Amino acid sequence: MNYLRLLFCLCAGLFLLVSPILAQETSKDTTSTPLYQPNIEELSQLKRRTQNEATVSVAGFQTTTLRESPGIVTLITQEEILNSGAKDLLDVLRTVPGFDVAYDVAPLLTIRGSNSSEAKMLFTIDGVMMNSIAFGGIYPVMRYPLHNIDRIEIIRGAGSAQYGGMAGLAVINIISKKAKNNFEGGATATVGLADGGLMRNYFEGWGATKLANGVEIDLNVLQIAGKFNNRIDEENGLYTGRVNTKDKIQTTNSYWNFGLRYKKLTMRYINSTVRNRLVHIGDAVLSANDNFFQASYDTDLGSKLTFHSKFSWQQQTPNNFTNIPRQNLVDTTKLNVLGLFNTIDDRYGFKNYLAYQLKDNLSLTAGGEVLYDYVIYTTSRRFKTGDISANYLGLAGFAEVNFTSKYANITAGARYERYGNITPVVVPRLAITKAFEKFHFKALYSQAFKNPTLFNIEFAEKGIGNIEPERFSLIEFEIGWRPRSNLQLSTNVYYSQIQNFITRKDGLDNSGNGTASYENLGNTATRGVEAELRWQPKWGYVNLGYSFYNVVETASFLKLPRVSGVFPGVSSQKANLQVFVKILPKWNAHLSAMYINNKFRINKTGGDVREPLIMPREIHINLYTQVNDVIFKNFALGLGCFNLLDGNYRITSWKADVSSLIDMPWQGREVYVKLVYRIKN
Repeated sequence: MNYLRLLFCLCAGLFLLVSPILAQETSKDTTSTPLYQPNIEELSQLKRRTQNEATVSVAGFQTTTLRESPGIVTLITQEEILNSGAKDLLDVLRTVPGFDVAYDVAPLLTIRGSNSSEAKMLFTIDGVMMNSIAFGGIYPVMRYPLHNIDRIEIIRGAGSAQYGGMAGLAVINIISKKAKNNFEGGATATVGLADGGLMRNYFEGWGATKLANGVEIDLNVLQIAGKFNNRIDEENGLYTGRVNTKDKIQTTNSYWNFGLRYKKLTMRYINSTVRNRLVHIGDAVLSANDNFFQASYDTDLGSKLTFHSKFSWQQQTPNNFTNIPRQNLVDTTKLNVLGLFNTIDDRYGFKNYLAYQLKDNLSLTAGGEVLYDYVIYTTSRRFKTGDISANYLGLAGFAEVNFTSKYANITAGARYERYGNITPVVVPRLAITKAFEKFHFKALYSQAFKNPTLFNIEFAEKGIGNIEPERFSLIEFEIGWRPRSNLQLSTNVYYSQIQNFITRKDGLDNSGNGTASYENLGNTATRGVEAELRWQPKWGYVNLGYSFYNVVETASFLKLPRVSGVFPGVSSQKANLQVFVKILPKWNAHLSAMYINNKFRINKTGGDVREPLIMPREIHINLYTQVNDVIFKNFALGLGCFNLLDGNYRITSWKADVSSLIDMPWQGREVYVKLVYRIKN
């Protein structure tokens, strides 16, 4: 193990030392050369057709316009985030069609009816993967900053052909602000009150600058403490009685993100610490201290050939549980099962690929990736091999071809990946897109996969490593109409299937100790429709989104008695409206309204599965208003009200296990104040 870790570190150091030398020897021009350089006729047509259009890069190896991106992509801009007065990242992501929230130990995102709790959604910040190595999940609630975000690019669909085995359902990439002037920075503080008590306090600071020697740096820090809810006797715990969550701080998090760029060298370090008090699980504490480092370098090997290199390292303690109570749960499973996951996890990654512009309208990208994972227990527990540590090696190769013409753009790619001794996978993708003056279309077919994670392999139900990768198949069609430059409507339909669905099973061993295991438990499939309307008049903007899904195929652990059209905890329909109004030059307001159809909760006691509980429809209205340059220049004061009607707002479990007993209300009405100071030089 030590030799492999040393080898990765040596490779990283060699890469950082040699890359600048290669750049000097192989490229006479040290300025950045675009991969694609259209001729004058193409450029004039492009400007006429794509004026006022945003571009995205999350869906492929090349930057394209949003309408021609080879994926169903949502772009959320910095202005939309700040204007909304969102309290945390979850508020922002819930506005995306097809995205919702369910429950598994903590709130998590769902995509098109399916959950993202274990390696089904890739979450990155500035290209750095933030997912748990051991489990693959990500919990975005009150954890990440908002005011330093430049944009969020989201693939609502598979991304494995490009990103690998944690991108089966969606990809979210948050891009931080970079210095556009000599210096840009600021700070914000948010305080929220709900149900007569403090709901959250939040501080964020950021800064980005360009130095005289060409070095650019940026820094973002966050400190937040808050509650998921603040009500008395409202939450059903894993005991016979109700749980009082009143006035108990439930999460305390901090975050650091530092970036440095010099010419074509980019380096980034991120630290995220989390401490969640799980009131509904006997005040057990979940803590994490995650570190991420990434360095990348681009080398021009000619006017048409570019070599990209990236080294990454991350160390995580993703699900370390302490203060675990010894009481038996209602369904006889013991809470000490949580202690199975107290580990320190390291991942070393090395990725290289070549981008070659064969012709003006034809390009090729190909490369490979190596991953080395090492996990060690922080307690006296041991893996099934008898060792306190385990390690796995991952290998991948990928290629993609992009062809453009006046009739259609074609993206075709594939990826091969093998992780440990798990069955290797090959996934292809094909995208046909085209944007005209007023219309655009997309026809997409892709396969994806989820490699079993460290603990999926270790705790496989049928023995260590006796588990198969999940496989995804996805067909999507999108059409769009843009009658004016400030008005656009797009609608897409999809069919999404997951084979060999992996999920966790909790139970007791022969000694009465809590156990956890993972197993391939069948197939699921959904189909649905999503629509977005965006209108941007002079006085502000209006965004309207709608999504609907229907279950086509259901694995046994997700079946609801007498309800076959939806999955547990995820409503079939969601509609979201956002209206931003510039009332006066320095005063604006934002109104958002969300409608969520009925949810169904598994009603399970021991082995007796009863009629599902029907959760009522939800209507949430949020209002935020902000005055800029108040008191002094660059200082803004914002006042918001979340869940203005104090409506029913609940997050329920997405599967039948011990968490299905938890009936977790989210929060009621919250009034909050934001103080924002920005400076540019």
